[in-house]
Amino acid sequence: MEESHLSKLNRKKSLAPEVEKGCNFGCKDRMRPADILVPNWSLSRPAAFDLKVINPLNSDSILEASMIPGSTAEKGERNKHLKNDGPCNERGWSCIPLVVEVYGGWGQEAVSMFAHLSKLLSLRQRQSRSAALNELYCHLSVVLMRQYAQALMAHAAGAR
Repeated sequence: MEESHLSKLNRKKSLAPEVEKGCNFGCKDRMRPADILVPNWSLSRPAAFDLKVINPLNSDSILEASMIPGSTAEKGERNKHLKNDGPCNERGWSCIPLVVEVYGGWGQEAVSMFAHLSKLLSLRQRQSRSAALNELYCHLSVVLMRQYAQALMAHAAGAR
């Protein structure tokens, strides 16, 4: 998913997001704890949002995913915490993984973050919280579908 779409939503709420933070200058391996850093997220503590799209049909997760909805996203969140909690804590940031399964199910931490963001959105745009949350999910689902289609087209072009 493009980080710019979530950045734009956060910018609307005056949260001053920054894209791809935490990597030292000259970092080439894209190892960083934040795809999006929101400096004034909650209780004056910055939040490092780390995005991941995950497929529940991978051989290592398909059995569990077939029995427990959302288990693949939960596993993705745990992996993001294992990788990023240390670097985030060193910087004084909260690590918030935003994991979505390719079929559209979001991880619980993303769902909680969207609920918080929709509250801010509803206040700023003078609309109900449920309308703001619906708008957020609709926007993100379109972005995900568009990105997934682009990835499939790129994969198909490379296979020729």
